[in-house]
Order: sequence, then structure tokens, then C-alpha cells
Amino acid sequence: QRMAGYYNKPDDDSAVFAKDGWLRTGDLVRMDEKLRPIFVDRAKRMGNINGHKVSPLQIELAAEQHPAIEEVVVVFVPDA
Repeated sequence: QRMAGYYNKPDDDSAVFAKDGWLRTGDLVRMDEKLRPIFVDRAKRMGNINGHKVSPLQIELAAEQHPAIEEVVVVFVPDA
């Protein structure tokens, strides 16, 4: 199911609906060998680090490479 749009908010509609009518959920997916979608991350969770857009997943994957780190979760917190 999919919503038809935000009530009386055309600017919000244009932010989430593509011109061809597809709903942009913000999910980042890849396809496996059987062309099944695999959820990877959320685009809307991107953080800004020194002017660069960074996914929490990128940081988590890098941190997991360290032998002293068993499990990691990255959460961006606004910094004034």
C-alpha cells in the first residue's frame, strides 16, 4: 500500500514522490543474485562529518575491523 500524498502539502509531496509517481522511501537496497532486494541502510540517516555526507553503516563497517571492537552502532547527534 502507498499513500496518495500529504494533505494540502504539495512541497512535502514533491520531496517524497518521484515525477513518475514512485515513492522514495529513503531505503538503500541492493539486489542479490536472484534479484531479491536486500536492505542495506537508510539514506535519510546520513550524517555530516567535516562537510562530507557519511552513512552510519560506513563507520560501523570500518570500526568492526578493529580487533578490540566486537559490536558497534553509530548514532549521529547534532553538534551546535
